[in-house]
Amino acid sequence: MDRHIKEFNRLVAMQQQDLQRLSQYSQEQLQRQPSEGKWSIIQVLNHLYIAQKGVMNYLDKKATERETHLKKTSLKNRLRSFALNRFLKSNKKARAPKSLPEPHNDTRIEDLRERFATMAAQGQKQIPEYPSEWKGKNVFKHPYVGGLSLLGTFSFMKNHWVHHQKQLHRLEEEIK
Repeated sequence: MDRHIKEFNRLVAMQQQDLQRLSQYSQEQLQRQPSEGKWSIIQVLNHLYIAQKGVMNYLDKKATERETHLKKTSLKNRLRSFALNRFLKSNKKARAPKSLPEPHNDTRIEDLRERFATMAAQGQKQIPEYPSEWKGKNVFKHPYVGGLSLLGTFSFMKNHWVHHQKQLHRLEEEIK
């Protein structure tokens, strides 16, 4: 589980750094949408929170149910995970899955910082308790690429944040 915790902690460190930096702006600045239908900084952060919270809740539910009928992570799964993470590191854009709600634009940055901190603390407590039987198994079904291993899931979450960091930096330049 060490690799899983390290990957999760990399994500948490990025989140803390970005949320700290973005806290210097007024709520009005953070809620400013660059144009009609484009997300504000608050909406991007809400999207990231909703996505990560959904993944963590899914993993915790599987762990609580002691899910043992998981499919083995195949070469095809690993290649799809690799392709997903390459895409997330690129400058290409994609629509959020329709299963995710439209992110709110009225959340305070302080509330988001608190929510991410709570989720980080819960993750750091729960990840070491995930079943050892999950090793080499698909524990999460990504809406676009299918089954991901536990490490693949944490890599996806980290690279999903990296993908939106570029958007956050661009939006930040527009509100200065």
